[in-house]
Amino acid sequence: MREWVEYKNVIDDVVKKSGLDKSIFYDVRGNHDNFGVPYVGGSYDFFSNYSVNAQVGRSGNVNSVTLQTDKRSHLFVGIDSTMAVGLRGPTNLFGHPTDKLLAELDSELFQWDGETTEPVTKISFGHFPLSFSAALESGKNLKHLFLKHSISAYLCGHLHTSFGKKLKRHHQP
Repeated sequence: MREWVEYKNVIDDVVKKSGLDKSIFYDVRGNHDNFGVPYVGGSYDFFSNYSVNAQVGRSGNVNSVTLQTDKRSHLFVGIDSTMAVGLRGPTNLFGHPTDKLLAELDSELFQWDGETTEPVTKISFGHFPLSFSAALESGKNLKHLFLKHSISAYLCGHLHTSFGKKLKRHHQP
């Protein structure tokens, strides 16, 4: 909980000093935010109690914002592919997108297609790397949607320092 209180205080301080509207900040659940959480909104559901999304009333698993200039638009789409809250593990180590989540994501990524002749840069972010995201029984997964919509970047977290360093060693030329 200490980390969540610190996180909330940092965001509040950034908002206060910058004058930015808190609603432009997005955060997404990670596997530790659902692990051991008996129910949404309870005292152990720190994400629901301290995250920016919770503070501004965003509760969906797919949230987006578009930043526009006169020359270009940037669509940022955040996705929450964590398992439902509950007292379980270790399967929460992987992102578990559902058909519903993929349909919502598809709709958000499609929103600018055909609407403008100006270029739209699409960027998505979530907690789990694609290699830690399960495919559905149909074979559909996040990667297929990202390719379909020509995503420019997918930003993610999840890999902690020691594990991340070991994994990085195996993925360098």
